[in-house]
Amino acid sequence: MYPLVVFGIASLLYSNKKIYLDLRKCFKHWIPGIFILTYINATLFLRTNSCASVMDPSSLQFAFLNDFWKNKLFERKKLSGVKYWLSCQDGKKSKICLGTHHFKDNLSDESFLYSENDFNCSLGISLYHHEPLDILNNFRALNLDKRPFIFENRLKVKYNEFCVFVNYLTLKDDMDSYMLSYKLFYKFLGMIEMLDPISSVFLNRLYSFLLKTGFLGADSDKIISDYKEYKTKYLDSKKHSIMYFFLVLDDSLDACLHREFSYISLFKKTNQLIDCGFRRIDHMSFVAMNISASTVEYIVKKFNREQLLIFNWILSCIEVSGFYFNKIEMTYAALIIPRVCDFGVEKLVEVERGSLHLVSPMFFELLSPTNIERISFFRFKSIMFSFDSLVSVFKKNTFKYFEISDCSFMKPQIISSLFPRKPSLEILKLQGIVLSNQDVVAILYLSIRTLVLNKCEMGTDFNRKTKYNDRVNYKILKSLRSLDISFSKLPVELLSLLLNADSIEKLNFSSFEFIPRGFFKQTLFDVKRNWVSLITNKYIPSEYFMNVARSAESVKFFVLSQVSFEGCFRFFFSLHNFFDTVQGLDISGKIISIEIMNLLGGFKQVSQLNIANSLPASLVGLDKLNLFKTVEYLNVSGNIISSDDDNFVIKFRKLTKLDLSKTNLKDDALNEILNSGICDSLIHLNLCGVELSEKNFRKLCEFKLLKHLSIDFKKSLNVSQYADILKDAIFRENLNVFCVEAIEINLVDFFKLISFPKLKKFRLACYVFDESVRFLQRNNIIYEKNLRIEIVSMEALPCYIIEVLSGAFEDYCISIVENMSVCIS
Repeated sequence: MYPLVVFGIASLLYSNKKIYLDLRKCFKHWIPGIFILTYINATLFLRTNSCASVMDPSSLQFAFLNDFWKNKLFERKKLSGVKYWLSCQDGKKSKICLGTHHFKDNLSDESFLYSENDFNCSLGISLYHHEPLDILNNFRALNLDKRPFIFENRLKVKYNEFCVFVNYLTLKDDMDSYMLSYKLFYKFLGMIEMLDPISSVFLNRLYSFLLKTGFLGADSDKIISDYKEYKTKYLDSKKHSIMYFFLVLDDSLDACLHREFSYISLFKKTNQLIDCGFRRIDHMSFVAMNISASTVEYIVKKFNREQLLIFNWILSCIEVSGFYFNKIEMTYAALIIPRVCDFGVEKLVEVERGSLHLVSPMFFELLSPTNIERISFFRFKSIMFSFDSLVSVFKKNTFKYFEISDCSFMKPQIISSLFPRKPSLEILKLQGIVLSNQDVVAILYLSIRTLVLNKCEMGTDFNRKTKYNDRVNYKILKSLRSLDISFSKLPVELLSLLLNADSIEKLNFSSFEFIPRGFFKQTLFDVKRNWVSLITNKYIPSEYFMNVARSAESVKFFVLSQVSFEGCFRFFFSLHNFFDTVQGLDISGKIISIEIMNLLGGFKQVSQLNIANSLPASLVGLDKLNLFKTVEYLNVSGNIISSDDDNFVIKFRKLTKLDLSKTNLKDDALNEILNSGICDSLIHLNLCGVELSEKNFRKLCEFKLLKHLSIDFKKSLNVSQYADILKDAIFRENLNVFCVEAIEINLVDFFKLISFPKLKKFRLACYVFDESVRFLQRNNIIYEKNLRIEIVSMEALPCYIIEVLSGAFEDYCISIVENMSVCIS
């Protein structure tokens, strides 16, 4: 795509300036005060003539005219979509034609050309006296409409400036010797910002020129020292045109944006084709940098003075406010696919054992004072770091978020040394940490809203007689809203204190244990609470937590998963305060009996039910539960579901979201589900790991409202057949998210699967991408939508496949990765 832009813009340098002046009036009256770039035909590498008009004090408007028009080849394919026309009469020069235009639609399919008589202009001007003025929007990342592309007036592009910009776009060999001025450098970034490009080899070459001629020129000091004034003036405070410098800063490094996690990830280059996603940064109010220990080491050892200056300038321009140091590199932004009945329960991932990587403290010595001062976020995961070297940073800065996870080398008292009564900290997450008495006391004086103590325990200095008596000054009691003490072992006094915080509304006490206090009489919790969520996974029975549940006035989301003792279910499911208030219920992970299932009959308000891997083999004796009338979101993944009376799913009457992934559907169970009346209501369906017959697949295509579909073709012998059936699916106008698993797929089937007009996310996991089908022409692959695509392949994709896909989706967001090396957050 970008070479086309180059060929089009380059012609401005060689065109007759008289044309600019001749069209001055028509542009001046047509769209005053703006700069128009118009479309170059997307399928031909054609030279163009240029037209423009001088505006105000030497500002410029410009557009492109295709040379093929001179030959009067009125090709239907090229002209049928033209919206803007120039026209001339009586030998006068061309002007914007204000008439309406159309071609006759009664031509035979065999005809590839229009004749003069096929064209109609409401002003009566013939086709021979018209010239097409196409638009540039197809070369932008977001092709939202058919209006001309606009350079905003704030840029004030002058003719000589634009000519230099054209030279950069054409990558002239002599541009290495041309040094950009301070002002022109930022103005160029403003033009690129307006063009809204996506990452490509061409764009990298352009930014390499900008890096050399801007940062190494006479005005480099001015450029680097000013990251606010001109960013506001020419970039409208946007950031994404700055981001591409990450891709050319060093030949060994690459970058991408994880909008869902507010990270910009910097990592060692891979052979993967990835969507950098930089455009989405303009919609983020906060961004941190994710960087592995090995990449930090590379920067410390390999970056020269100029690279460090530019690195700091980029961080300042995009306002990086923190760092996430990780053992594992996040090498691409994986699509985030929503799950059914996700109550915020994080899956515990076993940390890879082995030596931890050391993050050099030298990294912070290389950061500029401005970038150090902005840090308000730190996350350390599975790495080694000398926190003593950061004490001065913590004392000076206003921190909002701090996390240490699985850094087993940590010595006690680190929290108390870093946060001496720091009132600004809002989120503190500690995982696998040994806490000292001083650490605990320091935490109580912080104004924390979210506190996570996961897999934490007290150190050897723990005093069993410790009492927390300074309640008036414990700021956490005024601020705490969410507490996670899962898999930890802590003193009951501490927990009693935290649960008495004024505004606490979320509690995760999964597999929590109290430190034995034989001489201490345990105080029962009796504060009335309206809980947003109570979560316990692998619950360890405790009279204390039973009292927490009894005293609750309401609970919105309740998770009781992987419970081994049925007595726990009997207790919690006998609480009437739960019956009237619980809206989301998760009892997944362990098979439960019919007796326990019948206890669910007391719940009156449950609209979301997660019962994955929990259903008994037979439903004989199951009562008619009120849940069958209220549940809208249902997750039954991993269960064995039989037909007839043992078909649990068909008992529900209001389902809108259903997760059947990895279910073992016996006999005619799936057919019963698809014919149970959910055809008119379901908007989300997950069938991953479920074998579909052609009959059931055709029934699925009768669903009307589906917006999210996850489906498995791995057991299907003919993906092409199913792809053809999807073309007539009733839900095709609604589908937004489509996830497909397949053993083998070819290009034709791939493009059929992404042909849904409103598709926003498409994820394909496959083992083999067949390259035998080669008749697909690139110029036939045109999609008028903004679409994110992710292809995860078990084997390396053939070069031909990558070439076609990367060419077809230059205006889109596509990532192609191998071996399920999905990033870990």
